[in-house]
Amino acid sequence: MGDLPDATLALLWDAVVAEVKKRTGPYVSMAKFLHQPDEQKAGEYWVEQARGVIGAVVPGDVTLASSGEPVLLYPDGVSLRFDLSEVKIASHGTVLWRAARRPLAAAIVTEALGHARWGDQWDHLVAARAPKTGPIVQADVDREFPWIAQNPAVPGPWTGAKTEELALRAARAEALGPKKIARLYERMRKHS
Repeated sequence: MGDLPDATLALLWDAVVAEVKKRTGPYVSMAKFLHQPDEQKAGEYWVEQARGVIGAVVPGDVTLASSGEPVLLYPDGVSLRFDLSEVKIASHGTVLWRAARRPLAAAIVTEALGHARWGDQWDHLVAARAPKTGPIVQADVDREFPWIAQNPAVPGPWTGAKTEELALRAARAEALGPKKIARLYERMRKHS
């Protein structure tokens, strides 16, 4: 699937470190945050984790934002912002989801790419192919992303969304997983 050169991943890591240090101060240890023995191991660990997300997104043009921010830009206005432990997925500059930095987040990026390109046609295809998802709930945990896509079949942290509809779209994408939703995307691309 999609991948980035090591040099680009290193720049992405550097941008994450710079943002974290802006928020927390210049002396904070990334190794401590990531439970690694030293700063070099922390960077290697983070890059491998990020590679797992990026590599599971449907192949296509992806570039690192020229602003120096830890943001990858995809076609059709979709972007992926990295932090130490999470990602935020946006469409045309509006952040729609917050998810753990793990390969399953790639399914949501691919979902956003499909929705941006094909709209309702894509939504209907994903809904028809996705297994039953867990309930969508509104929680007071995060005001920015109050809707939670609970997907009990997939262990791990839940994805937060701006709206109930976005939570359902994320739940369906996660239920399909990165590989299956990427295959749906490729099928749509070939037939459109």
